[in-house]
Parts: sequence; structure tokens; C-alpha cells
Amino acid sequence: MKTESMKLCIVAVAMLLICSAGCSGEPAKPKMGKVSGRVVFNGEPVEGAIVTFIAPGAPRFASGVTDAEGTFELTTFEKGDGAVVGDCVVTVAKTEAGSGPKNAEDLAKGIPVVPAKQLLPEKYSSVGKSPIKETVTEGVNNIQLELVE
Repeated sequence: MKTESMKLCIVAVAMLLICSAGCSGEPAKPKMGKVSGRVVFNGEPVEGAIVTFIAPGAPRFASGVTDAEGTFELTTFEKGDGAVVGDCVVTVAKTEAGSGPKNAEDLAKGIPVVPAKQLLPEKYSSVGKSPIKETVTEGVNNIQLELVE
């Protein structure tokens, strides 16, 4: 009888170990590649643009913001981890904030709504229209994005 109880105990412990190792509830991360680069528009670096890499079927997209020199580093799950390996559609967007009434009193005064303004050609900010396609590989990817009017 003790042997039978001992076997059940060993099986239970083994099941717990298996579940704690492989049943965490979080899917395994896909293969990733580090991605950094630079964005220029009409030959000039673009500061404050949001660069996004969208890989079809990936659990998340990767994004980063350009600095004063136009350089960026992408993040998907953790800071600087890059993008999911594969073919990606790339968007680049930079907007100037809009303005408008902040409360009912402003609305009553007739303060107009000024929509946000795109500072780069709209085609670059739309997943469906972006002409930019890049392939991310495992390892380090340095990608130069040259936007034109």
C-alpha cells in the first residue's frame, strides 16, 4: 500500500513540475531580431517620428521613436528587443497635436477644434498604403528609411 501511495505522490510531483515549466499560460515568444536604424525625410533626419514594424501573424507589433538624429530602436516585448523575424510592413508617422475646447465653457465660447496635423506624407503612416517593406532577420538589423515627398 505504501508503494502505491509513493507512486501516486511521485506522479503528482512530476505533473506539478511539468506544468510549472511548460504550462505558464504565456505563449513562447517568437524569434526576434534586434532592429535599429535612421529615418530621413527629403534628406533631413526626422525627430519625434513613431516607427512601427508590423509582421503578419505576429502577436505584437514593434515600435520606436526617433531622436534628434532620426535614429530609432524597436521594442516589441521588452525595451530594445527588436521585432519579430519575418517580412514586415513599416509605418512612419509624425503629427503635430491638435487643439480644441477643453470643457463646456470653451465649447460655449466657440473655441474651434483643430485636428492633429500629419507632418509626413500620409502614405507612410497607413499600414494599407505604406510602400515600405522590410525583412527582419535574427541577429542585428540596421535599417535606413529614406522618405520622400
